[in-house]
Amino acid sequence: MTALKRLGFQKDRQSNRVYSLTGRIHGHCGEVYTGCGTSRTYRCKGTLADQSCREPYFGADDIEGAVWAELPRLLAADGSVRDFVARRGAGLPRGREKYEKRVADLAAEITGHEHLIEVRVPEYVRAGLAPAVLEASVAQLQRELEEFRLQRKIAEERLEDYANHERRAHNLLDIANGAKERLRTLTLEERKEIFDMFDLHVVPGDMADVRKPGNRCLVSEWHWETGTLVPPNPTDEEWETVLSVLRLHFSGKAKKHFITKYDIREQFCGMLHRLRHGISWVDMPNTWGPVNPMRERQLTWWKKGVWPELMVVSGADERGS
Repeated sequence: MTALKRLGFQKDRQSNRVYSLTGRIHGHCGEVYTGCGTSRTYRCKGTLADQSCREPYFGADDIEGAVWAELPRLLAADGSVRDFVARRGAGLPRGREKYEKRVADLAAEITGHEHLIEVRVPEYVRAGLAPAVLEASVAQLQRELEEFRLQRKIAEERLEDYANHERRAHNLLDIANGAKERLRTLTLEERKEIFDMFDLHVVPGDMADVRKPGNRCLVSEWHWETGTLVPPNPTDEEWETVLSVLRLHFSGKAKKHFITKYDIREQFCGMLHRLRHGISWVDMPNTWGPVNPMRERQLTWWKKGVWPELMVVSGADERGS
């Protein structure tokens, strides 16, 4: 926790970060979508590849609502609920009656052993049975009693599996009859449980809109609008040139811009990585240090008009992504 705080992790995980469709939305690139962001969003894992698939992000409430609205139609098909219940039942171990008999038999064994230990053993003591023989017999009875109790617990857990299955099966009809109305009252955890229960797979249709959620990144927009490439990380010689541009703009009182506990070169490489891969700040890994100081530094460079100059001295007009 100390190390994480040094990296800038100051806030606890928020309670609304439950993503009921994580791994269930299949992008056109072949990857699946996962939940992310500070405002409940789904993004394709392909956007983080070396060559981003650039598939759009989805607002979690929007796509979960759209999927939920499909449930009544799917469940209304003749026999679909009945078939689904049958499929779930096929996955359970057979022989419910066997486990019920097993529980009853073990209960009788446990009662018998408890009677021997609590009633018969004192009678043997009064009858003068040798202490060594008596002690060995009681120890054996105790071991057998613990084994019987363990076996009964296992059999009862199997029976509980059947009971849970039956409760789920009865709930399916309730879901089918009032899906739209219940969406507003279900918690995020309950939505996830239902989507998991049906093992849903979602394939979006046309996904031409590649806009990302959240505030606009002025630097990203500038690269898109001007067609300026994003250069690779600078060499030592190139970094000295980048520094000379920064010192020119941040001289005098602005020199405090360079007084920081974070490595500015690492931050610059992190900025380039984000632009090369087309990801949002909220999805940035902490490989290059805390994200917020990096984002604020890039915004400062942009407002000062420094960023286009940095791209020029980095050779972005000739090479890059």
